Amino acid sequence: MKKYFLFSFVLTASCLLSQPLIAHSEPEKTLSDVPTFPKNEIKINLAFLYAPALQVYYEYLINDESGIGFSVMKSFNNETFFYDHQVLGFYRFYFGKKPADGFFAELNVAAYTYDENYWTNIFRSNPLERKDIFTGGAGISFGWKFVTKNNIVFELLTGGGRSFFHPSFYLQGAVTIGKRF
Repeated sequence: MKKYFLFSFVLTASCLLSQPLIAHSEPEKTLSDVPTFPKNEIKINLAFLYAPALQVYYEYLINDESGIGFSVMKSFNNETFFYDHQVLGFYRFYFGKKPADGFFAELNVAAYTYDENYWTNIFRSNPLERKDIFTGGAGISFGWKFVTKNNIVFELLTGGGRSFFHPSFYLQGAVTIGKRF
């Protein structure tokens, strides 16, 4: 199972990183022609703090219309929250007028673990046991990002995806706040 996840993660990462960052069909611009803006963001998901869980996002803005990043999530109470751990990589397309602001669509790849209860025999006479499940998947999300003049970032996000290895799905939702630097 870990071999399949490692293979899919390496394959996805190599596909994402093999894309050119600069279009060659445009004429070259001088440094003074290109508008500059902060290209790094770090955010925390406020929606998971009640769970209790912690999810942190990092995003690198490739240009004013796209960004690539990842998030890491850890649950501190498995009874109230579905996932134990989650690592999610994403690529975002922005449709706003400002650089990397406004409505966006996201393609993502996730690896996550969770506990599953199951009966120990077919007659259900024995109590439930917990089994750790490790799986990964791919999905799509949509959201809205608002950036202030001081580069404070506020983001709403919803989406989900389908598991590769286990017949399940994952949901993604976030209300994040962070800083662009």
